[in-house]
Amino acid sequence: MDSSDRGIHVFRRPLGLVLFALYKGVWGTLEVVAGLLVLFSYQIFSRELIEDPQDLFVNWLFNHLGVEQAERVGAVIILLGGVKILIAIGLWYRSWRIRKVALVFLGAAALYALYEIASHFTVFRLAALGMDLVLIYYFWKILPKHLRHGAVA
Repeated sequence: MDSSDRGIHVFRRPLGLVLFALYKGVWGTLEVVAGLLVLFSYQIFSRELIEDPQDLFVNWLFNHLGVEQAERVGAVIILLGGVKILIAIGLWYRSWRIRKVALVFLGAAALYALYEIASHFTVFRLAALGMDLVLIYYFWKILPKHLRHGAVA
């Protein structure tokens, strides 16, 4: 550990790095599970509709969410969750490549958040943009102190 890497350490890693890896890992896992649920939701909802044809909620979902849409939305959610899990694993192993992937991913998320705020402002969207900017700052300025210098992996 060099002099620039002082502070609280957990599992021989800086606390901030562990917390970000945990945050991204848990969030990514939840997104993968949600994506799988969306991907297979059409079959679940169609079974529910067969069992109870009077179910208004399932009828509404069945009419508004086609198989192709469910598959596309589910695949996108799974992909986003997979990227977050990859970032978490890379953070855990202190990878410089993952830092670059994360900066591109977080930059794209921040741009999308800006677009969403411009099209329809909400406090939640503003908070999401703020979180993206904090993460970009962390990955750009603070994280390099905690990575293996000279390591390419």
